[in-house]
Amino acid sequence: MTSAADTARPTRTIAILATATLAFSLQQTMILPALPAFQERYGISPSASAWLLTAFLLSSAVATPLLGRLGDMHGKARMLLVSLAAFAAGSLVAAVASSFALVLVGRTVQGAGAAILPLSIGIVRDELPRERVAVAIGTLSSMLGIGGGAALVLAGVLIDHAGIPWLFWSGFLVTIVAAVLAWRYVPESPVRSPARVDLGGAVLLSAGLVAMLLGLTEGNRWGWTSTGVLGLFALAAAALVGWVVWERRAPAPLVDLAMLRRREVWTTNVVAAGIGAAMFGSFVLIPQFAQTPASAGYGFGDSVAAAGLVLLPSAVVMLVAGPVAGRMGGRSGARLPLCIGCVAAAVSFVWFATFHDAPWQLYVGSAFLGLGLGLGLSAMANVVVHAVPQRQTGIATAVNMIARSVGGAVGAQAAAAILTGSATAGSLPTESGYSAAFLVSAGAALLAWAGAVVIPRHGRGRARPLPA
Repeated sequence: MTSAADTARPTRTIAILATATLAFSLQQTMILPALPAFQERYGISPSASAWLLTAFLLSSAVATPLLGRLGDMHGKARMLLVSLAAFAAGSLVAAVASSFALVLVGRTVQGAGAAILPLSIGIVRDELPRERVAVAIGTLSSMLGIGGGAALVLAGVLIDHAGIPWLFWSGFLVTIVAAVLAWRYVPESPVRSPARVDLGGAVLLSAGLVAMLLGLTEGNRWGWTSTGVLGLFALAAAALVGWVVWERRAPAPLVDLAMLRRREVWTTNVVAAGIGAAMFGSFVLIPQFAQTPASAGYGFGDSVAAAGLVLLPSAVVMLVAGPVAGRMGGRSGARLPLCIGCVAAAVSFVWFATFHDAPWQLYVGSAFLGLGLGLGLSAMANVVVHAVPQRQTGIATAVNMIARSVGGAVGAQAAAAILTGSATAGSLPTESGYSAAFLVSAGAALLAWAGAVVIPRHGRGRARPLPA
């Protein structure tokens, strides 16, 4: 690592961390429109191809809190390099894979990249001048939504013109560049929270999260009242209760439960779950609606790439809304842009449910969605960061990201279940099914708003300052 004196250039640091975060967010959702291509290439069923999403989600749930806590303990820049290296290795394995099993292994290893954002946010808080922290965090957080929307456009282009392996080669190349730049220019944080690794807490939390997410992602296929799904939820409940008991007694817990009980923290985790559900619901609903043949009475018969373009206005608006949320937060506190963002997201889904007869209507709704997600994701991260001491930044943002992932799993599965339920055997979902699913996503955004309005005010809306 180079010295902080030589590398403390805020703009360069933000650009490097934003590149790393964008690489992860692209790979997180790029696989969605490519699932039919995987089924054709490897001769697998739709349920088997869905494991490309499930494996990524499960490994992310395990890696995010562990690497976030290790970053607080041993250095966030060091753990960022570990996360980037794992993400690059997983991308390489998937890119050169000759079988579906190896692709699945690569996707599982890629999941460790989920810690990139929490660690990057921690680095920003530790290293940047205070007046630049809010805008920088807003920029990094907005990369999640920007990458998610852009990935749906890029996936169609890469599949049509380069082939499946380039879905992963693209992630590998960008990650390698980000890793080299991070190693060369991102300084190591002087803020540490030395302690022994809480292996018992890590195992129990990982078991609970894996069981919960597996039940959520497989519920539509296995049946929500099936023995497998109910058993997974029971296991999740038992493991998470056991984790709470363990953490209360552990001398150096993985997660400080007192931190989670802080009103600024638990309310923001509720917001994360609601925004995650709305965002992933949009990734399922909007492209699929656009790809539906017009002969169904709705939809526009778009190609995969053209359907992804519907979310392009969302990505563009988020690129602006993220920094704007940071500036608003610097003046009046992050609570205000967070509330505005949740309302804007809810309005966008009501728009989609009501107005979807012409392509321009989808583009207008997409822009509103980008405003909502850009403000919401950015402001949410700033609330969390300013609600905890610096030594807990990594684990606090990691827990918030887990809440978003759980909400995302619920939102995606709820959208899929509503569409499936509206379709008769062998037919497409009905237009009313899409409208209902959009309104459910609006409800998720309103849940996020309900969490945002009860975030406490301190002074001009800022979180209560805490010691480092």
